[in-house]
Amino acid sequence: MKTALAAAAIVLGLGALPALAQNAKPSEPAPRTLVVGTGGVTGFYFPAGGAVCRVVNAGRMRTGLRCLVESTTGSIHNLNALKAGDLDLAVVQSAWFAQAVKGSNVFTVEGANPNLRVLFALHGEPLTVLVRKDSNITEIADMKKRKVNLGKKGTAQRLLTDLLMETEGWTAADYSQAKELDPDEQLEALCANKIDAAFYVIAHPISIVQEGVARCNARLMELDGAKIRQLVAKTPFLARQVIPGGIYPNHPKETVTFGLQALFVTDARLPADSAYAIVKAVFENFERFQRLHPTFEALVKAEMAQGSVLAPLHDGAARYYREVKLAK
Repeated sequence: MKTALAAAAIVLGLGALPALAQNAKPSEPAPRTLVVGTGGVTGFYFPAGGAVCRVVNAGRMRTGLRCLVESTTGSIHNLNALKAGDLDLAVVQSAWFAQAVKGSNVFTVEGANPNLRVLFALHGEPLTVLVRKDSNITEIADMKKRKVNLGKKGTAQRLLTDLLMETEGWTAADYSQAKELDPDEQLEALCANKIDAAFYVIAHPISIVQEGVARCNARLMELDGAKIRQLVAKTPFLARQVIPGGIYPNHPKETVTFGLQALFVTDARLPADSAYAIVKAVFENFERFQRLHPTFEALVKAEMAQGSVLAPLHDGAARYYREVKLAK
């Protein structure tokens, strides 16, 4: 039950808990502590949750909300913890969120969770393909009979590479080698010519791509053919993604691909006033929020407010979006 409150408070520099509700002045709202499940401290979700908490905590005297970040093992843990009531909020990947809503795949045992709600969408996580420049791979068809890393089973990387193979009508046997390396092992394998292509599901900009381009003479490859566009159109948890031009050496133009979305989500049990206050804090301090992480610089309010077709917006979030004309 919200085991990392003290540690999270230290990470965010929030100090001691406020006075108990019975000691609060009548004009002040009753304090409420909200815990956000994120991911590992070296990943994107931990700072994303921290950024939300910073803007929420800035208005704590007005709203009574105190937001704390908890480092977790990621989306699957967060979604199970939300259902159990061990977390109030979470940053999750759209693919796992879709499975949790339906109770499919890794959530078959736990069953469907119709109480999941979206507050807003965050950054995109495109399927990012790095290929060796000397491999002469320029499109998906060129990967046949080549050495690639599909990723470990049960990961977002493998989910998307499997969908890509299915779309092309391929199996692992269509590659000369189909490896199952961890993401951290890919770059060395690519640089050492042990694989011709590496797949990542990541937000940008990121150092691993910077290093691959600079040290391994690798380049980004687009994933934007007719079959891929059809795949995106029929798969609710996928979206067209664009890696901006100019953020990596020798890549002045944008790279079109597809991938997942990071979502900031909660449960229907969260009071509407709390959901409203969280969304308002982010959207009314938007420029400050964007400065808290390089990935947030490309965020667009209207796109964030669209949330997700995978589950309803929380009533409190929907109320704020209607007020500011971001939703009907």
